[in-house]
Amino acid sequence: MTTEEPMPQIRYEKALLTYSWEENKKLIERLARLIKNSGYPVNQIFCIAKGGIPLGYALAIKFGLPVAIIAVESYVPEKPSGTTEAPSSEISRCREIALIQEQIGSHALLVDDLTETGRTFPLSIELIKCRFPDGIDGRNGIQQVKTATIWHKRTSLFQPTWFTDEVQKDPLTNTLPYIVQPHEQFSPQDLERPINTLPPSLTHDCIVRRWPEYTTDTIQLAQLVKELERKEGIKFNQIIALTSGGTIPGIITARILGIKNFAILATKNLPGIPSHVPFARDLVKTTPGIGQHILLIDDRTWTPTTLEHSIQWLKKEYGWAFLTLHTAVLYHGPQGFSVDIAVHEIDPLPNGQMPRLIQPMESEFQPFGQEAS
Repeated sequence: MTTEEPMPQIRYEKALLTYSWEENKKLIERLARLIKNSGYPVNQIFCIAKGGIPLGYALAIKFGLPVAIIAVESYVPEKPSGTTEAPSSEISRCREIALIQEQIGSHALLVDDLTETGRTFPLSIELIKCRFPDGIDGRNGIQQVKTATIWHKRTSLFQPTWFTDEVQKDPLTNTLPYIVQPHEQFSPQDLERPINTLPPSLTHDCIVRRWPEYTTDTIQLAQLVKELERKEGIKFNQIIALTSGGTIPGIITARILGIKNFAILATKNLPGIPSHVPFARDLVKTTPGIGQHILLIDDRTWTPTTLEHSIQWLKKEYGWAFLTLHTAVLYHGPQGFSVDIAVHEIDPLPNGQMPRLIQPMESEFQPFGQEAS
């Protein structure tokens, strides 16, 4: 039996609301408990990229469920021709959904980090129901969609089914603050940060990386990417992260390098098909098109299969759009794909197998019923 986490202490500074990874865990645990106690029979999680990805991954672990990713594009329409009229407010448009499993659950939970304007959620719900209608041609689809966020702004046009906390006005400015998640607290200044990363150590044949080590590894990866740019005389303008391990490193690297074009490549094995056969895939882009110089990111490569097939697929589907494609990982094994950048080289265990890599999300969150007492 576990006790409920106390609400974390949130910091307001210059109209910003910031909080740490540890505080983020407390907020997510509280939200997960609200959803579970409601009795809603959730069996499919959708998260909205990019802000909803950490929350979606954490809830997927808590409930032991598959997670799908929705890409939402926001833009400001051009002003009417021949006028000086200012453009109207920002418009959001749902673009794509990436699945990592063949079957879809009937009772969906759609999550994002917060409700800001309230436009994204209704559009995402509409996309989910249109993409996975129930009872069409005898197929099972989405019967119900409920929503959850960590933060809810009372000025939003949409109120989620569950939220952890309602955002209060900054006591100094009397305005609603801009919320900065832990994975958003990185910038190009980190390229100049002195890094002293220690090689991962083994714990019971596992590599356990917690947030301080994991984010430090990612900062070093971004610094190595910058060195590669200078060496090759290129400027990366597209990051593609592999699900699910490459997503958080990809998001942080994009922020450090100032790369706006971000996409997620979902990989999955099809039942009955050998692992050496290329996977079926979905690519979700948070911006239109594909940049000419791609950086493909994953957290590890123990065997060449995933990166090799991902590159083949990208060349087949988007080879006409890009000029260069480079690869980067945090951890590289001796039998892994020959990447352009690897932060750490990992040796196999005495039995020849590679150690299990436990990411921060996996070490922080345990499924319901398996939490430490």
